Amino acid sequence: MAPLTLTRRAGANGVTATLEVAIEEVAVLAALREVTIPLPAGRWRVSASIRAMPEELAPPPAACRLEVTLAEPASVATEPLCLRLYRALDREGEVDFALDVARWDGGEWETYATTRDDPGEAVVLPRVDAPSRSPLWGAAMHIFIPFDRPPGSLDPFLDRVVAAGMQLVRTSIPWSYVCPSSPEPDAIAVAKCDAFFAGCRARGLRAIVDLGCHRPHWSSGGESWDAYSDCVAWCVDRYGDAIVAIETMNEPNMHPACFDAALTLAEVLALAAKRNGAEAYPPAAVVAAAAAAKRAICASRFPEIACIGPAIAGADAAYLQTLYDHGLADAVDAICCHPYGVRFEASPVRFQPPDVPWGDVAADGDHLVSGLSALRAVMRANGDDKRIWATEYGYSTSRTGPGGDHGPLDVTEDEQARWLAVSLRQAAALPYLDAFVVYLAYDNPWAGIDARYDEPQDDPTDWFANFGLVDRTNSRVKPAYESVAETIAALPPAGADST
Repeated sequence: MAPLTLTRRAGANGVTATLEVAIEEVAVLAALREVTIPLPAGRWRVSASIRAMPEELAPPPAACRLEVTLAEPASVATEPLCLRLYRALDREGEVDFALDVARWDGGEWETYATTRDDPGEAVVLPRVDAPSRSPLWGAAMHIFIPFDRPPGSLDPFLDRVVAAGMQLVRTSIPWSYVCPSSPEPDAIAVAKCDAFFAGCRARGLRAIVDLGCHRPHWSSGGESWDAYSDCVAWCVDRYGDAIVAIETMNEPNMHPACFDAALTLAEVLALAAKRNGAEAYPPAAVVAAAAAAKRAICASRFPEIACIGPAIAGADAAYLQTLYDHGLADAVDAICCHPYGVRFEASPVRFQPPDVPWGDVAADGDHLVSGLSALRAVMRANGDDKRIWATEYGYSTSRTGPGGDHGPLDVTEDEQARWLAVSLRQAAALPYLDAFVVYLAYDNPWAGIDARYDEPQDDPTDWFANFGLVDRTNSRVKPAYESVAETIAALPPAGADST
């Protein structure tokens, strides 16, 4: 739609300013272009700002201020301002701007021109339309965590996924696990995979497979990804009737730069446990692996399986642009990410509740809707209108704070239930989102490298271990499980258009 505009005069001195507001699906871009102000000689202060309302829920205003001293009449230009936000699911909003020019009279600042005397109305932002279809819903679980998990032991959790109204399950089958010592798949790994996909078929579930492309120690490395492509072909040929999509790397922007190293299985396990590396994987290798996977899928009996490429940690728009610079658009069928609402950097409040209906897209990638909108903006800038798959999203009920209290990265079980319900409703409102996977189906107390299935570490202070909708024994259902099931039941059917 054409941008909405709001033009105001700044007093009687011939100064006008125009705010342009563009609604992009659920995102909103408000831009105050460069404003040029003719001024006499003197000392001047010019302030401009864009704000969204209601104020208690809005992101911080976009603002600029400059002071200049002119020896003779001249024009002063403000810097362009831009505020990205998204519309609420349950209310209308507004966006407004202000421009003030003041002159120093030797004792105080005296107003010279201001928009505040103009009674112009704010631009009204309508609430987001009710969704007419939902993305495919799913939950994540691990075949190989712990590594000695018995085949078939995930079946009770598959039952939970179906009972919650979900259609998908996401799991990881890393290349180095499947083929740890040679290009031939390992018999023990195959047995685990066979049991898992048999369980999916029996329940009508489709799988998103993270076929992680960490190179096993026998791989030659270099620029060739033929061996990885062969592994993808094996997986698709054996399980393709139960697979809906293939991921090629889990969060490459969060791991150390050893993508092309020859790794033993133990080194891969250690790498998986190292969540935050100093450097990211080489983007060219990330894209090359995705292209190799897509080649294998296209040549298979199941070419309809989507190659969704690397799952980007968070909603890292800058990293996505880097991947586009290396040819991602031709290597994948969709964009994949994990848009958790978590701020890992130092901040007074590192968790942002999803029921805050406004988010600054430009500054905050750690929020579901604002983060996905930021990725969407990068996609459009690269001429790419593909869909997005969010294959991990959740909240941990751990207690990482002092004395066993909840820390800034934790939520209570009631918050987990409420926040996931809001997040699912937000996800359904995004017309470009094809899949939304809750992490995790069950609490996972086996995240350590040497974890054993019969020795779970039930540690409430382990953040990674407490994302589940049910406990690890499948005997206690968290409030979030019921909340997710009720929310899915109340939303339109997945993949369908009810209008």
